[in-house]
Amino acid sequence: MSVRKTRYAKISTCFLFGIEGIPADIEVSISAGLPAFEIVGLCDLSIRESKERIRSVIRHAGYDFPTGRITAGFSPAYIHKSGSSFDLPLALCVLLASGQIHTSVKGPILAFGELTLTGKVRNVPGSIPRLCCARDSNIDEILVPMSAVREARLLNLCVIGVSDLKSAIQYLERRTAERDIMAGEILMEVDLPDANLPLTPAEEPLDFSLLKGQEKTGRAILLSAAGFHSLLMTGSPGTGKTTAARILQDILPPLDAKEKLDILRLKSVIRILEEDDLLSDRRPFRYVHHTCTAAAMAGGGANPTPGELSLSLHGVLFLDEIAEFPGRVIDLLRQPLEEDGILISRAGSKVRFPTQFILVAAMNPCRCGKLLENPKACTCSDRQRRQYMNRISGPLLDRIDLFTELGRIDTDALRESVNGTNLHMSDRMREQVEMCWQRQYERCDETGQPRSLNGMNRTSCPTESFRITSEAADSAVQFADKLTLSARGLNRMLKVARTIADLEGARDVSAAHVSEALQFRHKMS
Repeated sequence: MSVRKTRYAKISTCFLFGIEGIPADIEVSISAGLPAFEIVGLCDLSIRESKERIRSVIRHAGYDFPTGRITAGFSPAYIHKSGSSFDLPLALCVLLASGQIHTSVKGPILAFGELTLTGKVRNVPGSIPRLCCARDSNIDEILVPMSAVREARLLNLCVIGVSDLKSAIQYLERRTAERDIMAGEILMEVDLPDANLPLTPAEEPLDFSLLKGQEKTGRAILLSAAGFHSLLMTGSPGTGKTTAARILQDILPPLDAKEKLDILRLKSVIRILEEDDLLSDRRPFRYVHHTCTAAAMAGGGANPTPGELSLSLHGVLFLDEIAEFPGRVIDLLRQPLEEDGILISRAGSKVRFPTQFILVAAMNPCRCGKLLENPKACTCSDRQRRQYMNRISGPLLDRIDLFTELGRIDTDALRESVNGTNLHMSDRMREQVEMCWQRQYERCDETGQPRSLNGMNRTSCPTESFRITSEAADSAVQFADKLTLSARGLNRMLKVARTIADLEGARDVSAAHVSEALQFRHKMS
């Protein structure tokens, strides 16, 4: 197809930058000259390769590929762009600019999706961040892959699901029907699953009653959930450390709408979003093995994607056998435990991922694991025990709020555990946690602070913000001096004391609350 004059077309789209959707525009100009197809706008190889896909798709759809000089500009040009989500808008732009199709749609059009050589539209990673970006752009005409319609309905966003390039062209030209009729036909093909479907056996929650005989650990689990406090459990193999961590997940309140969207956004970016995730309101539980690498923990890659620290957002990050983790991986936890995010730096860009989670770690008391249960049977020397414990750095221990030890339970508790006694205690514990969270939010509103739970509170004056009496403050300082606690360790002990007071419904933190919080400090702190 020859070109006698310059033709121009523009379609909006969005691309991923970290876990955020960034609005962009694709502009195509076709002018007379030697045949050429140039793409500009700081695009990587995956976008430049799309030229050949677009050429094949257009011809397969029954149209002619323009023979003039084609220039495709991707803006904003100062941000690096990658991925195949630009295929659909680029193909439509080429056809519009060449005059082979005409649209009767008034106003801007937004589209994204990957095209196969035969014109089929595939979904791309990060559909939820892209849809959030489209929603914020206030564009009515949004064309997305058919598989992204489900996510759009979750966001209450009206979109047009297209299965191939021809269906997208048909919509733009209004060949088959008006928008409402066509949108209804397309959206009817994709329904959300039944919200009342029963949980699979693998998702059956563990009841709090399984911690019978481990009263201190049960109390630590409750405090951890009530204040979003980090927790380290020490015990011999088989004493129930993993079970306790699972129980912690089940006594946490369900996700609210904003938290759920945050998690779906993360899962969508790394393509682990499943159908059940759209309905479930359970908080995440990430079980991380000690073979995890630093990049898998923190996130990374040429185009940075979130790691385990971010995938446990608003939930539990469980590190089993934390002493077996490489020191470099463990030390990655230090910043996220102090802040609400982790910064991944790459050449020319920096991406920040959220990291609000409860750290739950478990370890044996020594290398052989028999020190607590049967000290005489322990085969480790004092030097080996110290070396084992020293694998966890002091700065990290200083950032953990609660410490507890699990021992062998007595005969009665063991018999109840074998019989599978279920007293539905988790439901009552969850109610306590929900009321405790509400008290913390109300106190933040009264003091004019951003809403946060005690474990994530970044206040510089805990005595005033946490309503700690002078007697309790003096008692805490004396304990800190005797145990040589750091300022950070003292601050974290006061946060736990505040959570204990919130569970009791007390307005102020007393010396008794401080005394109980002290019982959960590590002897090495």
